[in-house]
Amino acid sequence: MSQFRPRRAALLAAAAIVSTAIAWSANTQNFGPWGVDLTSRNLSIKPGDDFFGYANGSYLARTEIPADQPNIGAGRDLFNLTQEELRTLIESAAANPGDATAAQIGALYKSFSDEARVETLDIKPVAADLAAFQAVTTKSEFTVLMAKTHVGFGLSLFGLLVDSDAKKPISTLYIGQNGISMPDRDYYVSAQFTAKKDAYQAFIVRTFKLINYPAPEAAAKAALDFETKIAEASWSAAERRDIDKIYNPMTVASLQAFAPAIDWRAYLNAV
Repeated sequence: MSQFRPRRAALLAAAAIVSTAIAWSANTQNFGPWGVDLTSRNLSIKPGDDFFGYANGSYLARTEIPADQPNIGAGRDLFNLTQEELRTLIESAAANPGDATAAQIGALYKSFSDEARVETLDIKPVAADLAAFQAVTTKSEFTVLMAKTHVGFGLSLFGLLVDSDAKKPISTLYIGQNGISMPDRDYYVSAQFTAKKDAYQAFIVRTFKLINYPAPEAAAKAALDFETKIAEASWSAAERRDIDKIYNPMTVASLQAFAPAIDWRAYLNAV
């Protein structure tokens, strides 16, 4: 779903721009009293044996994650509240024709949430992107197309991020692993996630069928096999937390020598 990221980012940025221009009253919802919830403890567990279970055992036993949520807690409540307030803010923008910027934001939101029009358009909005994927026949073409996904549709084998350098007071371009759609490499290579991997392959098949992609079952298997190869070459979460292991400053020339299979100059220029 990476093709939706630019539009989502545009909506959030637009909401921030007009937030001072649109009348807005504070939501009175709150999360109750603050402090340490002592009822979360499980006093039958000795804190010296399992402090986490002692401190949270009763809470975990009585708490169920809602079926439509990935997790539960004050952070999730805050996120959901923020989403509702952003929605109200953007929808109110659509009803403000006297403000050209607000009207544009409202129109963008409507175009994104108009399910009937989405159904009518079907795959037409992504037809050019699909054609571009299918037209790739060489590694150099693949490299350039991957680079272009950083500002458009698709997913690259590499993630790019400008952030503070881990060891110097400067900004640095980081290049990291990417290219898989499930949460972690273990979902592809560990037997404990076999059911998840099978479900993911079925999802890819359904997606290909929805866009009338040729030979959807074979294409889905090829896609999953490719992602599995990426996962097998990826570092584990523990390895990615080792700052000395992941900190490898290079010039573009030294990066080219380190990983010669990719034309890095062409990749970075296309980004």
